[in-house]
Amino acid sequence: MTVVTAKEASAALSSISAALSEVGILDGTGITALSRIVGELRGGGESLVWGYEVDRGLPIKFIETSDANSNPVAPSIVVEMVNVDQSEGKAMAFSALCAAIEFDHIYDDRPSPRWHLDLANQKTDGSWQPGPMTHLQYGGHLHQNRDLDCFLKVPRWCHPPMEVGLLCEIVAANFFEEQWLQLREMPSWNDSICRLQKLCLTDYAQKLSSSLNQSSRSALHSMWAQDWNKK
Repeated sequence: MTVVTAKEASAALSSISAALSEVGILDGTGITALSRIVGELRGGGESLVWGYEVDRGLPIKFIETSDANSNPVAPSIVVEMVNVDQSEGKAMAFSALCAAIEFDHIYDDRPSPRWHLDLANQKTDGSWQPGPMTHLQYGGHLHQNRDLDCFLKVPRWCHPPMEVGLLCEIVAANFFEEQWLQLREMPSWNDSICRLQKLCLTDYAQKLSSSLNQSSRSALHSMWAQDWNKK
């Protein structure tokens, strides 16, 4: 497990926020939201147990862009919970995770596209929600209007965990490619992204790698929540 203290996570997200602001793709609301997280994490000092939330009322919001049909959309990141626990003996750095990228259709009432990353839920009887332990799932809704939810909640795609720094890179690369090409040339951006991706990807990569060294079950089987802790 790659250890990232609360203070180190704060510094990484502060650098990412500054870089996104420099290339002009982060909305004022997004700057405020990231600044709050940075301050909270800084107060955690050298702790290996830390977390944060990003409320839908104050999301990490990017400037308006367009979809493939030239319709205006506004990307944002919301986080129900990111809880990191890197205590000795933990099999995974994340103890809780539910983070989403959402896109508002600004001028109409179509359901908002939404993709979220989270951990499988463990039930009271000790069994697990069907699906990979860490997964990507589509779900769309207009804020507070559950009638417009996407009717299909599966599949849950096998996917490594990601926190807001890596999700910011996803938004930048897919919707602001010109600015992302600039970000990729910034040493401070690369250092911060690489620090956070080690936190997010190391345990997942090790689990995936070990699954490829056996022939008794597939990689997806090994990643399934009910089987995650099996050797």
